[in-house]
Amino acid sequence: MKRISVLFISLGLIAFGLGCGREKDFLDTKPNEVLFTISSLNDCRTLLNNESVFNNNDVAFTTVSADEFYVTDDEWANCPSAERNSYVWAKDLFSIQDIVFDWGDGYRRIYYSNAILDALPGFKDDPLGDAEFDRIKGSALFFRAYSYYSLAQIFTLPYDAATAVSLPGLPLRLNANFNEKVDRSTIMQTYIQIIADLEAAESMLPATSDFPTLPNKVAAKAMLARVYLTMGDFANAWKYADETLMAKNSIFDYNKLVIPTTNFLTVNSQYPLSEDIFHIVQSGTNISRTRAAIVDSTLYKQYDVNDLRKTAFFQTTGGQIRFKGSYEFKLINFRFSGLATDEILLIRAECNARLARVGDAMTDLNKLLINRFKTGFFVPLTAGDEETALKLILNERKKELIFRGTRWADLRRLGKDPRFATSISRTVKGTVYTLPVGDKRYALSIPLMEVQLTGVAQNDR
Repeated sequence: MKRISVLFISLGLIAFGLGCGREKDFLDTKPNEVLFTISSLNDCRTLLNNESVFNNNDVAFTTVSADEFYVTDDEWANCPSAERNSYVWAKDLFSIQDIVFDWGDGYRRIYYSNAILDALPGFKDDPLGDAEFDRIKGSALFFRAYSYYSLAQIFTLPYDAATAVSLPGLPLRLNANFNEKVDRSTIMQTYIQIIADLEAAESMLPATSDFPTLPNKVAAKAMLARVYLTMGDFANAWKYADETLMAKNSIFDYNKLVIPTTNFLTVNSQYPLSEDIFHIVQSGTNISRTRAAIVDSTLYKQYDVNDLRKTAFFQTTGGQIRFKGSYEFKLINFRFSGLATDEILLIRAECNARLARVGDAMTDLNKLLINRFKTGFFVPLTAGDEETALKLILNERKKELIFRGTRWADLRRLGKDPRFATSISRTVKGTVYTLPVGDKRYALSIPLMEVQLTGVAQNDR
């Protein structure tokens, strides 16, 4: 029987391109490691059930760097320097002392996934059986793909087929061997790996799972739809969105929401919403937490008075509009960033419009919106051409998916379309900071500790 030892690492940074000497130096700095030996399929299952590793702490700088909120000068000044710098898209983001949790937590999930995948060949005859073997392997591949996708939205430039073959992607670790030095791949290679992992995962995962924190076939298809949309491959994005919605198409009627007095969308008795496909959350950064983040008033005013999201998503605190509409109802200061049917319906709507199926696009959009308006007050939207339909869909995407981490990816991909490209700006202490369309700062800096330890190439900002 194969036995694989896994290091449980308590720090938020894992350097994954380590040479032998640097590996020892790095590991010697972590006093709180616990050695766990994978000696059975059940051990793999136990690892995958660790929500603190696999379902918490999705990348958070996608929210910090987007244009959905602002903070007061005093709040900004009181935040950690990395958050202040990311908020204004500074050229130099991190100091050598910064432990960048977006990078570290993402690669920790990848490391655990790889440890499971490395161990699995020894458990083909495990008493838990072939179906559980396949589920565990598919889950590990799904989590690895999800993590690489999230990291790519932060630490690589936006996908463009014309440049993806030459621009730097992520260091792709495909096993748990710390001794193996890995350089950065290209962006194309990064996305090829993501898709390959998701396709393999979809073939092995069960149709359903006991909890939304565990992936299944629907989650793999939904993730493929998200990935292909990011790549601008609208035919494949539509294909996987459609397959997802054929398997799970429920859209929760917000007229049935139980609105609590606390800072949540609804109460625990409605958790999880029927829309929830795969549940993962962003940790709350200081700068984007509910108490600090003030919702952009221009965005807030776009919600119709009869749009239930206006009261379900927002509350007034200290005279300012704050967000409270996360699909995470239990963990304070954590926000849902996973996959849900509303996002997939919007993906199919956008792809329908881009593929000149305007009628189908508006049918999808109206299916979502009728479940967001007070009963009897929704008037179906219409569009006579592709561009009108896209404007409506993209605007509703911004309103529906607010604070889910998708806005940053949308700003990146839509920057390639002159009709929808958006330059964003923020003002801090009288200084206006701007992030132009197509700017190199759409890829954040690689953490300096990672660069120092591994020699991996830094992003040009």
